[in-house]
Amino acid sequence: MTSPVSRAKRPPRERLALLTLCLLYGLLGTFYWRPILVLAKPDENAHLLYVYEVQQGRWLPRRQPAPSGLWEVDERHQPPLYYWLTALVTRPTPVPDPRTWVEENPFFLHRAPRGNAARALPKAVGLPFVFAIRAFSWLLGLLVIAGTYRAARAWLPPRWALLGTAGLVLTPTFLFIQTAASNTALATGLNALAFMTLMRMWQRRVTPTRARWLILWWTLALYTRLDSAFLGAAVLLLLMREIRCRRPTWRTVAGALVATGGLLVPLLVRNAWLYGDPLVRHALALRPAPLPWRALLTQEVERLFKTTFISVGEGFTLAPDAYYLIPLTLLLLAVLGWTRRQAWRSGKDTAGFLLGTLLPLWGSALLATRRYYMDAPRYILSLATPTVLLVAAGYRALWPRGLRRWSAGLALIAWGMLNVATIAGVIWPVYVPRPAPRFPAVLAVFENGIVLRHATVTLQADGIAVSLVWETRKPVPENWAVFVHGYDAAGTLVTQEDTHPVYGAYPTALWRPHTPFWDPHRLPWPASSSSPLRLVVGLYRPDTQQRLPAFRPDGTPWPHAAVPIGTVSLPSEGFSGEDARQRPVQPAFGVEPRPVARLSRDVKSPTR
Repeated sequence: MTSPVSRAKRPPRERLALLTLCLLYGLLGTFYWRPILVLAKPDENAHLLYVYEVQQGRWLPRRQPAPSGLWEVDERHQPPLYYWLTALVTRPTPVPDPRTWVEENPFFLHRAPRGNAARALPKAVGLPFVFAIRAFSWLLGLLVIAGTYRAARAWLPPRWALLGTAGLVLTPTFLFIQTAASNTALATGLNALAFMTLMRMWQRRVTPTRARWLILWWTLALYTRLDSAFLGAAVLLLLMREIRCRRPTWRTVAGALVATGGLLVPLLVRNAWLYGDPLVRHALALRPAPLPWRALLTQEVERLFKTTFISVGEGFTLAPDAYYLIPLTLLLLAVLGWTRRQAWRSGKDTAGFLLGTLLPLWGSALLATRRYYMDAPRYILSLATPTVLLVAAGYRALWPRGLRRWSAGLALIAWGMLNVATIAGVIWPVYVPRPAPRFPAVLAVFENGIVLRHATVTLQADGIAVSLVWETRKPVPENWAVFVHGYDAAGTLVTQEDTHPVYGAYPTALWRPHTPFWDPHRLPWPASSSSPLRLVVGLYRPDTQQRLPAFRPDGTPWPHAAVPIGTVSLPSEGFSGEDARQRPVQPAFGVEPRPVARLSRDVKSPTR
């Protein structure tokens, strides 16, 4: 990637800044992969299945239909390079078949703040395996930094090359997916290295050595994700320029294109043999009906922007709208910079090359979204390098020469604030349980050693907030769901919430013994106001509906394995924010009413 000569010529300050950026990425990456115990990132459970099969000696996927249920999203049709590498990395942590330690979360996106935080719920036996893959993907991010920076240096001064690279590294979506058990983590790095080579060929000159590097990086990227074929647009632009300028090097570019296509043939043959289609198009989820053009140009374009810059986990966890102001402002400033006549004249050749690379990708992703559930922004992320280069160059062109130094610093600070806000306001509140004090009174002891220590109930404008304090005295092998039910005076169930603890982010199989924590819940208002309302809590298995027996502190069982936590008086006419502080809540068995801090606000569930 970088020869010793070029490293020696690089100024010490520039090398220090690049090293600092790598360290910053490494630090931030830990906040995105280490706290997330469940398989909440894009299709992680499906990727694990292929890695496991490679570990068992099956270098090619089994020739069989996709599994059912949770494993219906089968990623074994993907190119195999990432799975071969991760199987090698995780060899020291062999695990049983993931289908034996990963369970489906039936409460996915069920009335949770910002959507449920988990699609699948693993057990503790699988965590070393998951974390090993995530750590490997996290380290692959260094390839992205190297490739993006070298591509930027072919066009931009060092300060702005660093800013463009930092804009990618500090994007929450990039960090979330780059630290996932997903082949996108490797494809993003390989695409960055391939594009680095293309930029150097475009800005400087085409050489056989660079053509050979391009063949290597691009072929490896295609053996990781087939959507890396969109780099072909950049190769074709380079070829057309060489032909138009009547340079003999057009044969070198054409040879690289043909060589890469030839090396791709075994992968296409493998797909045709296993799936009957070289491109495995049946793996895409077809919509029941094409998306209307109006929805495509409003809803999908909005998702395209939001998911590209802020949203994490395919919309499973959505940042507040205010978070989008920072990237939107920087993007608008970059567009204004490109509209300046002088800036466009000085850089239009390379800018046209970048746009010619990106427009086919954006257009194809959006048009495909009309007929398929494509989640287009995810695929753009694997080719993010051209995007950040355009933004950095446009932002630089906006400012007069004397103001460029501090404007670059302001942009870097803004991206840093965005990332810190995402960690503090999205990642940790959703995925990390809040520690609780060990209250001396115990409300209930369950059969498997789980203890309900405390409960608070608060009336709020949008429902009844319930916060529970759980603790376990020993490891729990199963994933038990929590039910919070509200009964009227006649004993009729009128409101309820059933979900895994912390909305799926902290299932019981992952609880650490003797570590109490707060578990938030929110019950919707009953369809008809009932007063008083009796609230009860318990645990059950979603697959069998079997409740876990619960006992009082003196050892006598609670009827129906339901623990009373209080009685609330609902208003008969409307409800206001002031009422939340005034309405009475009758405590039961030492339960005292206290306000419960909201983890987050509600947003619309994603369309997928």
